[in-house]
Formats: sequence, C-alpha cells, structure tokens
Amino acid sequence: MRSIIFQTEGLQCLSIHVDSAHEFAAASIIAWLMHTREILRSFSYNVGTIPYVNVPEKCCLQNLEALDLNHKSIIRVAPSYQRFTCLKSLSLRHVSISSLNPSLFIAVCPRIESLTLDAIEILTSGSQSLIELSSPILKCIFAKLVVVDKIILMADNLESLHLSVLNLNFFELISKNTLKHLKIKDVKVH
Repeated sequence: MRSIIFQTEGLQCLSIHVDSAHEFAAASIIAWLMHTREILRSFSYNVGTIPYVNVPEKCCLQNLEALDLNHKSIIRVAPSYQRFTCLKSLSLRHVSISSLNPSLFIAVCPRIESLTLDAIEILTSGSQSLIELSSPILKCIFAKLVVVDKIILMADNLESLHLSVLNLNFFELISKNTLKHLKIKDVKVH
C-alpha cells in the first residue's frame, strides 16, 4: 500500500469504497490523505477501519471541494476547524451524527453550496431532535430519510430544496425568495 500512496502525488480525486466484510488499516487512510492534502479536490469514503477514522477531525484537506462520507459516525466537529475552507459539496449518507454537528459542519465550510443528508441518524440526548442549518451561500439541499423532529433552514440563497421520506413535527425555511426548484416526496409535517 505504501508504494501506491507515494505514487499518487498528482491525485485530485480519491474514492475508497470497501465492502463491510473487509477492513482497511486506519494508518493507510490517514497517510493517503496527508500525502495528497495539498492537491486532493474530491474525496469519497466508505471504509471500515481499525481503529475508526473521524475524517473531519483527523484530516486537514484545505483544497477539498467535494466530500462524500458513507456509513460512518461523525463523533464531533470542532467549530474552530478551518479544515474545509474550499469545500463546496458535502454528502453524508448512512451517517450517525449529533444534532449539533450538521450546523457545525456548515460553519467550518465557508464556501459550501450543496448539502446532501441521506439516511442520517441524529443522535440526541433530549426528547426532541433538531437540525438547524444556517448558511448565506448554500444553494442546494437534499434531505432523505433523516429521522428528526424539527428542521430549521436559514439559507438566503437557496435555489433547490429536495425533501424525501421525512416525518417531521416542525419545518421552517427562512430565505430571500431565491428558491427555484422544490421537490417534496413522502413528507409529513404535523
């Protein structure tokens, strides 16, 4: 593996997907990301590692523009991180995350334009789970199978909103009349 990593100095797109029956050494993932951190633009990650790798915490990928995390847990996102200053697209699929972390993730991504939340498990200590997202430049949001009670979106430049298979007690959108595309499928708001 080490020889492959050192031969990827020009790598701009990295996709690592390994089925659930196999695991990858965490050191290899971290080494690959550290070796390509200056040039990597797109990273898609669906790998079981020993030990677990919290990509947002461990990896400083300053030029990354697209991040796709699948079947992972995001234990924490510190608000002081400046690790994703160029990130424009964030996709979280089948990810466990605390209710505070999506908004913190958006806060550490000052250029984010597209957000996908697909089959997200929101971990909460209270009786009501809430996702509150605020971004002046977010243009596209896709939310599907997110088990949460309340969603509050504050997105001044939101152009596309796609909500699918949601059962909510409360939904609020605060924007500046920029919405051009709205798709709602199997959504219940009580």
